[in-house]
Amino acid sequence: MIITIIGSMVFYSKYKELKKELEKQNHEVIIPLPDKEYDKEKNIKLKAMLDFNKNLEKSEAILVGNYDKNKKEGYIGVNALMEIGMAFNRNKKIFILNKIPENFREELNAIGCIELKGEIKNLN
Repeated sequence: MIITIIGSMVFYSKYKELKKELEKQNHEVIIPLPDKEYDKEKNIKLKAMLDFNKNLEKSEAILVGNYDKNKKEGYIGVNALMEIGMAFNRNKKIFILNKIPENFREELNAIGCIELKGEIKNLN
């Protein structure tokens, strides 16, 4: 399966680790470019979203790397939530790596997000 990893860029090094693990399971994995790659862009967020759109077109699924951040368990930020919506609109599988935050649980369950509970071996 071709999978795009998304989430807060604070966890970029963890996304590289996830990529390696998923590739061992014979998945093709796309990770976002690190923020420093966008230093020359006037509108960094827009460029990153356009790049995500291109990656999403190639992908069969997204994996939300939702680690704990700022004392929030399974943090999902605004950009990731937008990207989840974009994936849903394109009928892509949506995997949530860790626990779905309670403030998004009802909505993410309603659109069929798959909560992996930290176990990427369950991704299929």
